[in-house]
Amino acid sequence: MKNFIFAFFILILILSFSFQVFAQSSDGSADGTTPPASDPSSPIPPETPGGATTPPTEPASSGTTPAPTPSATPTTPTPPRPTPKTQPKTPINQATIPNPVLPMQTLNNEPALEPSSSQSLILWALGAVALGTLGFFGLNLRKKKKQDEKNDDKKCGNIKKLMEDKLNELTDLKGQLASLAKGEANKQIKNAVAGTKTGEILVLMENGKKEYERLKKLYEKCILDFSIPKTTLLFLYKPQERKILLAMKKRDFGKGKWNGIGGKLNEGETVKDALVREAQEEIGVTVNPNDLVQMVTLDFSFKDNSEWNQQSHVFFAEKWIGEPIETEEMSPKWFSVNALPYENMWVDDPHWLPLVLEGKKLNAKFNFNKLGDKILDMKINLI
Repeated sequence: MKNFIFAFFILILILSFSFQVFAQSSDGSADGTTPPASDPSSPIPPETPGGATTPPTEPASSGTTPAPTPSATPTTPTPPRPTPKTQPKTPINQATIPNPVLPMQTLNNEPALEPSSSQSLILWALGAVALGTLGFFGLNLRKKKKQDEKNDDKKCGNIKKLMEDKLNELTDLKGQLASLAKGEANKQIKNAVAGTKTGEILVLMENGKKEYERLKKLYEKCILDFSIPKTTLLFLYKPQERKILLAMKKRDFGKGKWNGIGGKLNEGETVKDALVREAQEEIGVTVNPNDLVQMVTLDFSFKDNSEWNQQSHVFFAEKWIGEPIETEEMSPKWFSVNALPYENMWVDDPHWLPLVLEGKKLNAKFNFNKLGDKILDMKINLI
């Protein structure tokens, strides 16, 4: 505020000086201009010895009187006009003709600036200085105000945070109170209508709501089961050695990737029946359906490539008959669970397989791009 007052006084002083200069420039006696010189080409009447000026002479007439024009009405003859005497011309004295006044010139023979132009420049310069000074102090005042506001925010930041925390706490308490009030109201209604026809209807409504939720889940599961092809996936596992069997796919879907063994279900097969068949066909081992433990259900969807959409049921087996061998479709290999080749596996495997190796069961959904090499969205739920 002090800076602003100081700038205001400076502006007043500058403007006062400007007005004084402007007042002087507007005064005719101080404008410094030279009265215009008389035109030397115009004739100057000679002066008489007595100081009077002789009027200009008129040209002499021819001395003849024009003949009167005949008229029907008789007119009185006009007397002839006397001819004025021509006076001799007085010679013009060169000394009586004032010399023309020439504009002032500078030492370089260049025309000097008129005083009014110089004064205008001074006024413009003073105005620019005044505006610049006022703008400079105004800018500093604005910066100082912003800095003060920031300092105030810092000082009051803790209080503001406490206010926000308290507001969140009050909102949560309101929600709890509303929930409790609703529950108490329901209890009071039940107690009030217990043993009456209204109470029986209320019980039937609650049971119907529960049944509706159960049927809704069954319907969603049914639609999923019939709309998306089911596939199987089996991992042979040695828990004592912490090793798992992977197989390199040599052809068709998933070629060049390490994965478990399995495939699509044939018509009329169950998931376990399909796993028993795939284990024998792909790696030459026999598994008992009772030794198969389902750990994961995976829902895969591919953007702009719905033919690859599938629901995969993942099983683990710790018992089997025979040693895994290479076939036309798969090349099996044992890996330590701490050194799995995730870089050559499906991109979703690192997100769920480590959890299963820890003994957890889960359901997961993965949405891939068209080629299946990038996850667009995923959701994992532990069971």
